[in-house]
Amino acid sequence: MNKSVFIAAAFLLAAVLWLASGLIWHEEQAATDGTAPDDAPALAQVRVMDMRAQEMTNSLSVQGRTRAERSVILRAEMTGQVAEIQGRKGSRVEAGAAVVRLDAEDRRARLAEARALVEQRRIEFQAAERLAARDFASRTRLAEARARLDEAEARLATAQTELQRTQIRAPFAGVLDDTLVEVGDYVSPGSDVARLLDLSTIVVLGEVSERQAGSLAIGATTEIRLLDGRVIQGRLRWIGSAAREATRTFPVEVEAPNPDGSIPHGITAELRLPLRTVPAHRVSPAVLTLDERGAVGVKTVNEEDVVEFHEVTIISDGPDGIWLGGLPEAVRMIVLGQDWVRAGDKVIPVLAPVVGAEVRP
Repeated sequence: MNKSVFIAAAFLLAAVLWLASGLIWHEEQAATDGTAPDDAPALAQVRVMDMRAQEMTNSLSVQGRTRAERSVILRAEMTGQVAEIQGRKGSRVEAGAAVVRLDAEDRRARLAEARALVEQRRIEFQAAERLAARDFASRTRLAEARARLDEAEARLATAQTELQRTQIRAPFAGVLDDTLVEVGDYVSPGSDVARLLDLSTIVVLGEVSERQAGSLAIGATTEIRLLDGRVIQGRLRWIGSAAREATRTFPVEVEAPNPDGSIPHGITAELRLPLRTVPAHRVSPAVLTLDERGAVGVKTVNEEDVVEFHEVTIISDGPDGIWLGGLPEAVRMIVLGQDWVRAGDKVIPVLAPVVGAEVRP
């Protein structure tokens, strides 16, 4: 072999051994000081918050309408001419107060006639009683006098009742919602003359599905929202026992005090009916994300710092956040960076500071 070829081969072998020794030393150095090779992917950082479930009462929103506690149509009990309407529309009347008065002149005359007849029959009876005591009159004549007196007293009672019926009175205290006759009108027994409402208590009527009816409880405190923005508290007082044939829904009634009568009859109102207490997490809507299937949920980090996706149900929402169901009792939730990572990724979690009930990224 040529001497020059031998020398070249020796130099080449030395160069290969030198490069190999440097690579081995670099790998050993990386293993010793814990650094990763340059081509290893860096872990993503996400901001997380440790959360625990809280007990919350879920509520059902139902559209309803208000109704007076009592509503009655006042009707005439006899034939007569309307002589006076003693209440104005919208005015308050007390129990027993006259609302409409019928002409009563002929009734007063009949009453006076009946009283006079009773007085006459009483005198006749007393005379017959004295004669019978002295055996100057038979017991039969005494009985006839007694019968005539009883008949006269019955006619007097009828005349008094007819005179009272010329005053059509309020059966309870309330608001005179409308008058249905005018002065001079003739009415007969059963004619409508006025409508009276008792607004001291307001009732809100609504309907719930057959699935939700079983989650309601009589006596539960219920929130009532009126169209003018007022919010009052009521009490669930009745749940229907039979579903409506057409809708398969159950009627419900919620009552609330209305001492000043400021809540009218027949307006729209929203009921927030409490259902049941469930464990839930209150979060900002910003933490919600979607998985590959399009399901709504949140992402969490487990004890190995691996991302997990949890599909959730939104129980309730409001100005202070949303309540989520379907999560474990305790979770480490990703509150910032959830859209940059996928389930199964290993991440570096960084705890987020908490200010009140809000998460500050």
